[in-house]
Amino acid sequence: MRMREVASEKRRRTYRSRIPDCHPERKHFGNGLCGACYAVKWRKDHGVTNDKEYLRNYHKQRQKEDPLWGRRKALLQKYGLTLEVYSAMYQAQQGLCGICRVYFDLLHVDHSKEDRTIRGLLCGSCNRAIGLFFHDSARLQAAIDYLQSGQGIASAAKVIA
Repeated sequence: MRMREVASEKRRRTYRSRIPDCHPERKHFGNGLCGACYAVKWRKDHGVTNDKEYLRNYHKQRQKEDPLWGRRKALLQKYGLTLEVYSAMYQAQQGLCGICRVYFDLLHVDHSKEDRTIRGLLCGSCNRAIGLFFHDSARLQAAIDYLQSGQGIASAAKVIA
């Protein structure tokens, strides 16, 4: 073997078989430490004593710098949407809910649970209603039929009496 191949093989072998100095049974994370010890070291190096307080301050600072930061982050993480695409969808619907056609300043993203496709934008009430019917069109149709039939507790009481 040439010198280059030996050095390459040595690096490859060393990287794969890297064992943390702190806890040999755990997976290596970085700087010769396991994940938990690395996190503790990072907190100590950066002066973080309370994770909740640190994250709260970090989020406040980001929100102050960019008021749409939280919305942008949530849309991207949950639905893979950028704020620009959401705004275009909102403009296309003219701010109206896709079901009740009422104007709202903020609309919820309605998506299919199975294939994660985005169906449109809905108000909070309509979005929750679809969720309560388990996104099942047969259940929704049954509810529509029930409401249109006019039958309910009053007619059931007549049958019992």
